[in-house]
Amino acid sequence: MTERSLSLTLNFAPNGNDAATIFWLSEVLDGAVSTFVSPYPAADLPTVIKALDMLQKPQPLSTAEAAVLERYGLFENGAVRRDAPVIVGETLYQAFGTRGMELIERVQGHARNAGQRLNYILRFTPDCAGLAALPWELLRRPNRDYLLLGADDSCERSVVFGEPPSPPLADGQLPHVLVLLPHFSVDEAERSARIELFAALQRRGALTFDVLSPLTTTVFADYMLRPSKQPHIIHYAGHGAYRDQKGWLLFDEGNGKRLVNAEQFSATIAQSKSVSLAVFEACHSAMVAAGELLTGIAPALSYTIDAVVAMQLTVRSAAARRFIEVLYDQLLVRAQPLRVAVAQARRALFLDQDQSSWYVPVLYMRVPPRFTPATAALEAGTRRIVAQPVRRVVLPPVPVGKLEVLLAQDQKSGHWQLQVRSREGEELELITVSVTHLPPNIQFHPPVVRIPRVLADQISPPEYVNLAAGAGSDGARMVFEVTYRVVRTGRMERHRGVGFIQYANPE
Repeated sequence: MTERSLSLTLNFAPNGNDAATIFWLSEVLDGAVSTFVSPYPAADLPTVIKALDMLQKPQPLSTAEAAVLERYGLFENGAVRRDAPVIVGETLYQAFGTRGMELIERVQGHARNAGQRLNYILRFTPDCAGLAALPWELLRRPNRDYLLLGADDSCERSVVFGEPPSPPLADGQLPHVLVLLPHFSVDEAERSARIELFAALQRRGALTFDVLSPLTTTVFADYMLRPSKQPHIIHYAGHGAYRDQKGWLLFDEGNGKRLVNAEQFSATIAQSKSVSLAVFEACHSAMVAAGELLTGIAPALSYTIDAVVAMQLTVRSAAARRFIEVLYDQLLVRAQPLRVAVAQARRALFLDQDQSSWYVPVLYMRVPPRFTPATAALEAGTRRIVAQPVRRVVLPPVPVGKLEVLLAQDQKSGHWQLQVRSREGEELELITVSVTHLPPNIQFHPPVVRIPRVLADQISPPEYVNLAAGAGSDGARMVFEVTYRVVRTGRMERHRGVGFIQYANPE
């Protein structure tokens, strides 16, 4: 489970309005100091953020706002430029100055030469809200590339509180997820899609989960007060907002909505000592603005729990769904560190979405009480939710008479498919496959599957079934009773075959 990685930590200390002194830490640096001046002053930053947000969702723009964007080269021909992320990313990178850019190049060059991933750790004090609000995930070297889209490099933000992180779950322990699904302004199809995503992960043996839907403050508070089945992960799939310098989540209340702010949500989560991660499919759930850093949902929660994944801008439903599919597959099925899982999910958005959503998700991590280059390297390789990958259940093809029974799992959907293949050049029909004599830790449903026909030397269309195998099932026997009629002779045949369950790590 070791991982080759290198960390570069940037500690931001306020140094006047819109400026900071950066203290750099890395295994390959002896310690360095530079100055950073934000290219977007606090008065203009909300408009710049709005421009990036408008690439996700069209919004009205005032004459004054358009003038601000024109000044920064982000507005042209009456619209926000499609390459605004490129312009903002390159501007941010150059704001590090000659010294800062040289330090990044040095550490990145060392990581590449050593074949290591590079993790950028941005640490802010609570009075650094203006700088924490910058879209750091867009950092881009001029005329070259985004820093976070190469070599599995990643970025995490930390608010300095000095609380130690929780250890990962024990080997074999399944994380329990509490899924928060409000009804307000979320259609039934979206809710069903989210539930099916977690159900598929549960079928793969990656987690257990509960759903609160409708989602009221009373139902949520009562659940968190329960002494048993406390969640390890909180997942909110609804709507968020940032207004009046506060982050809000939408809950249900009667036939309408109720707004819950960052402080209220964080206080409810704080009752539990088990939660180590919160994931928000909610627009603006990671946004902060001038003022208190802890008014944002994500940074406020990072005071209470180890890690928060949230959205700094508006996010489209399709992009959010794709992001969380990859995130949980990497995190819970493949046991990747959280920062690597987020990086992989961002990269998936960049590849198969519209390239204006990949930088929306951000990662906030709670920092350890003593942070040095050595502990930075250790943290970069060990911050996992689960300790081991979910083992994949494999059943090799089972010969049964003139047939071969094929049982395989689709690794993306988690669904099991049962098929049969004609082994001896015969066309067969009226095929019945029964699964019998199962050990108590294996369940197969339905126990009887009927397949109309299989042509000579071909494989039948798939029949979807469910297979659940317990942790101790490696090598367990599955007995198949099969009947079929040979089309050429009209003869009915009955045969028995035995398969043996095997386990393998995800590919």
